[in-house]
Parts: sequence; structure tokens; C-alpha cells
Amino acid sequence: MSQSDKPTVSIVNCEAYDSVEGIAPWVQRACDLIGGLESLIMPGDTVLIKPNLVLPYAYQTGATTNPHLVEALAIQCREKGAKRIVIGDGSCVGSNTEDAFDTCGYRDVAQRVGAELVDFANAQAVYVVNPLGKKMKRIAIPEVFIEANVVINVPV
Repeated sequence: MSQSDKPTVSIVNCEAYDSVEGIAPWVQRACDLIGGLESLIMPGDTVLIKPNLVLPYAYQTGATTNPHLVEALAIQCREKGAKRIVIGDGSCVGSNTEDAFDTCGYRDVAQRVGAELVDFANAQAVYVVNPLGKKMKRIAIPEVFIEANVVINVPV
């Protein structure tokens, strides 16, 4: 989220999305449209990249975020000075995030880019006060969200 109250979003049309090399220029373009990653990431920052890994299905099904996209984004974050990169999500109830990491290729991505994988369901959590909450006055948030200087949501 930028310094404003509204999230910053960009959308680009990418024709070649089956490799990191094919998708990287489009990731760069999408980031440039929101002011560039250098406007968000400072040297030494921790960046949390949050794809959608609802189920352990390959990205070609449309159910999960393309791992080539996340890899290209992680590389560009590292180039902008991110010291720590975390790729994290929590699959839907009844599904296993670790299986999704494997099936979707995220374990390999994390190894190539030097990122950590975090399953939100099993991550250390901290309670955060929700002052506007009517029923939930406190919510448990994975600690990595609190530790991250930048959170990048990458939906399908």
C-alpha cells in the first residue's frame, strides 16, 4: 500500500507468460506504472510477496498465481535492494499450503531467488488491535506481515 489510504494497482497485458524472461519486462512495466519499485523498496527492506495459492493447482488452471510472475517480481525487488524476500500465503481450508508451494513451483522459485516460503496457517502470529471492529477487536496477523517493510499482493 502506498502512503495514501488507497492501494496502488497496475494492470498490463502480457502475451508471453510461460517463462521468467518472457514476463519480466511486463512486470517492470506494471511496476513503472505505479512509480517503480524504487519508490517502495529501500535498501535493506523486507519484502513480502503474497501470491494466491488457494489450492495445489498449476497456474495454467487459473486457480493460482503464475510462479514466473512472482520470480520476476522477486528478482526486481532484490535488484532494488530488498535484503529479505518472503513469499507467503495460506491455502483454503482443507488444503495444504506446502503442497501448493510444491505443485505450483514456488519451492523452486524461492531457492532460485533466495526467498523464504511462509505458510500463513503455520506462521508465528501476533495480535493486532482492530479499533474499527464491531465483533473482532483483535485479529491474529502472521508476524511476517508486521515485519515486512513492503507487502506486494499478486493475485491470479
